[in-house]
Amino acid sequence: TQIPGSSQYFILGMVAYSNQAKKNILKIPANIIAEKGGVSKNVAKLLAKSVKSMAKTDFGIGVTGIAGPGGGSKEKPVGTVFIAIDTENKKICKKFNFSGSRLNVRKKTALKALELLSSLIAKSNV
Repeated sequence: TQIPGSSQYFILGMVAYSNQAKKNILKIPANIIAEKGGVSKNVAKLLAKSVKSMAKTDFGIGVTGIAGPGGGSKEKPVGTVFIAIDTENKKICKKFNFSGSRLNVRKKTALKALELLSSLIAKSNV
């Protein structure tokens, strides 16, 4: 990161871009990906749970989506994003439909993930 001292709270970041990486590295079951798709609520939740477990942290964030410009479908158009946060006491997953360029979708996704995490932390008094 660009913030000095962030290693005190940021333990692990991982980009498992392909479904193969999701299966092999983060242990997302192949049948879930086959049934629900790599961009789904189920996969986002499992990504958050897996990264939390791997890093041995209090919070895990899982994000999966279609940033574009191609790759969308009628059911999951470009801009479809699922953001999940896994904690010991609470698990949330929200679906978003962001607009704009690939870069804008990615920026909006990152900001929303941090906003959700910040809100969750504030509510839990951590």
